[in-house]
Amino acid sequence: MPTAPHSRELLRSLGPLKLLNLTKTGGGWIVEAEGHNSAVCPSCQTQSRSRHSRYGRSLRDLPLQGAAVILKLHLSRWRCRAPSCKRKIFVERLPDLCLSHAQRTVRSGQIVGLLGHALGGRPAQRLAKRLGVMASRDTLLRCVKKTAQGSVQSSGQAL
Repeated sequence: MPTAPHSRELLRSLGPLKLLNLTKTGGGWIVEAEGHNSAVCPSCQTQSRSRHSRYGRSLRDLPLQGAAVILKLHLSRWRCRAPSCKRKIFVERLPDLCLSHAQRTVRSGQIVGLLGHALGGRPAQRLAKRLGVMASRDTLLRCVKKTAQGSVQSSGQAL
């Protein structure tokens, strides 16, 4: 039976977030973490400590000890108090951990993209399942298409 990993192993993937709880369930690991006590406005780069509200966000991460990992993050919305800034409310951003609106971490997304590119839909789905990375064949192919569109656009800009 797998033992609970040391929290330092998880803190590397969580970056600056504070680890609250680590739970082993039948489906894998649930890692709870919370965000910062302040944030920087993406528009005017002003530091804000004025919290507007809190919200929860769930992300899939790379498997740990062969079991799926779900990150349950407790993040905040902040008020920008700079009078010249047009953005009054903004959310806490975690660019090293995940993209905006993403449902998986950056590193998990990279693995999904590589699997989809190397193997295609169904074979990549079978391998991903054996590795503990949950992704449908449609998701794997979507990642390949998104990567291809990005490379076409970037090569078009170079001309």
